[in-house]
Amino acid sequence: MRIDQVAPADSDLAAPLARVVRRRLGVEGVEGLRRLSGGASQETWSFDALRGDERLELILRRAPGGGRGATALSPAAEARLQRVARAAGVPAARVWFELEPEDQLGDGYVMERVAGETIARRILRDDQFAAARLGLARECGRVLGRIHGVPLAEVSWLDIADGGRQLERYQSLYRGLEEPRPLFDLAFAWLSRRLTPCKETCLVHGDFRNGNLVVGGDGLRAVLDWELAHRGDRYEDLSWICVNSWRFGEVANPVGGFGSYQDLFAGYLEETGHGVDESRLRLWEVFGTLKWGVMCLMQGFSYLAGNARSVEKAAIGRRVSETEVDLARLLARGPLDGVAAAETSLPERSWGRSERPGILDLVTAVREQLDAEARSSPPGSGAFQRRVASNALGIVERELRDGPRVEREEAERLRAFVESGSDGVRGLNAALCERIRAGDADLDTPGLLAHLARTAEEKLRIDNPRYRPLPWPPAPG
Repeated sequence: MRIDQVAPADSDLAAPLARVVRRRLGVEGVEGLRRLSGGASQETWSFDALRGDERLELILRRAPGGGRGATALSPAAEARLQRVARAAGVPAARVWFELEPEDQLGDGYVMERVAGETIARRILRDDQFAAARLGLARECGRVLGRIHGVPLAEVSWLDIADGGRQLERYQSLYRGLEEPRPLFDLAFAWLSRRLTPCKETCLVHGDFRNGNLVVGGDGLRAVLDWELAHRGDRYEDLSWICVNSWRFGEVANPVGGFGSYQDLFAGYLEETGHGVDESRLRLWEVFGTLKWGVMCLMQGFSYLAGNARSVEKAAIGRRVSETEVDLARLLARGPLDGVAAAETSLPERSWGRSERPGILDLVTAVREQLDAEARSSPPGSGAFQRRVASNALGIVERELRDGPRVEREEAERLRAFVESGSDGVRGLNAALCERIRAGDADLDTPGLLAHLARTAEEKLRIDNPRYRPLPWPPAPG
């Protein structure tokens, strides 16, 4: 959740929540109710409750609008799991109570508000967390060991979702969108031959990453957002925090942008007595990258379908290219010929003289104004939304400037792999996906991965030129 973005209190919620908290906790009243942004699956509200001289800092988590959400776990199940995890020594927030039908607030629960930072970029860059960063990867290893050590009998009610089932699910979701992405098909084919069933299942958090951790100057204070928990493969959790998207630009530090694999593994060994199979972790890292790519694709389609009309959702739909660039590097055996040209900086647009400002000029002017307003706005006053809007307009600028060339060159390269009779770039990509699914093209097809990697690099320079992809693997000796 983002704790620097807040919405005003909902008057329809404030009065009934105050009544419920008074009845359940014996407090005199509540104050400071505000909604925290972030977290599409649950509503998250912050407030304080007063009990004599004591001030309880609390969080309300509930399904959107108070109704039952479509997440893997209902809020009630999430609360139950947090209690189990906390009893096992996992740093999880204390759950005070679950909402009941007579509360008329829907499905949810109230828990303590843990002091600390959740915004990943602040954790990675602010001086106040410098000491905490030094031991954070090792601490995450220990905490994951405790999560995975929760007796299965205590979470037998959770679904099982091992690697094979998840791979099937995300492949089905991807194909259902009918949006051809040949790199995704290559990755699904590669993983289907390698992602073997785990020897034993355990409790898996499902979203253990930087951004879902509360961190203070003294280290890790709480693990948040348990709604994706299930029984599955421990390597899902161990790898997810290492996926490049959750390093937030600190690519050299694979664990959440703050630590090393070695420290993560050492902490896990200390807690569990089990070492970590690096080859299996890297396999799950490929799957995690692919999974996030499919999720970005789904968010973009959700916006297009009118289910989530927000600039942020639309912009996330353009983050697919980030995952494609990383996938190309994870699947490659070394640097690829013909890709370096796509990694060089594109020339800056020059301002040509004309009788009136053109479309690109107007877009640039609006983006620059939003940028200026975002920089001068205090936290919680819409600065985040202005930055998102400005970034979206930046994509429009680069698309207008470079999109036609990028698409034309992609089509020219695609014709080396599929028949020229296909209709447009989308048709050519669809034909290539069919070849990959039929087994007629794979990573050993000469020049295929280099073409897809270059295409992804070019699109990334439009979608997010500031993204720092994974480094190329060393060439085989």
